[in-house]
Amino acid sequence: MDENMLRFLMMAGFIALALAIAAVSGELSSYGLSDPLENLYPVLEYDNITRLIEDMPLGKDVSLSGTVSRVADDFTSDSGHEYQQFYVSDGQSEVKVFCSKHHGTADVRGGDRVFLLGRFQKYYNIPEISTGCSDVNII
Repeated sequence: MDENMLRFLMMAGFIALALAIAAVSGELSSYGLSDPLENLYPVLEYDNITRLIEDMPLGKDVSLSGTVSRVADDFTSDSGHEYQQFYVSDGQSEVKVFCSKHHGTADVRGGDRVFLLGRFQKYYNIPEISTGCSDVNII
C-alpha cells in the first residue's frame, strides 16, 4: 500500500470516527441527514416584531406571530398580479405583510392574531414580509 492510500484511509477513518462520536453525543441531531434541504433553507422564528426589525435578516425566511394592526388596500401590479397588504404589530413595532393572492386570500382584520411564514425584505427602505396569502393563518 502506498503512502497516499494510507493517508486517505486514515483520514476516512478519522472522519467516520468523528461522525460516530457526534451521532452518539447528540450533536449531529441538529444537522440530521434525513432532510438535507431543511438545513439549507432555515426558517428564523420570531414572535417579537421589534426583535425582527432589530435583527434585520434581509433575504431570510422567517416565521412570525403578531396582531394585525391595520389593513391596507389591495395592490395589483402592472403585470396583473394581485396582492393583499396589512401590518402586524407586537405593540411596539410593526412590519408590513405583502401577500400574493395567487393561491387564495387572507381574511384578516385589525385585531386578528396571525401566524405567517415568508421572506423578510425591504421595499423602498420599508421592512416587509413577502408571502403567499395562503401562508397567513389566523390563530
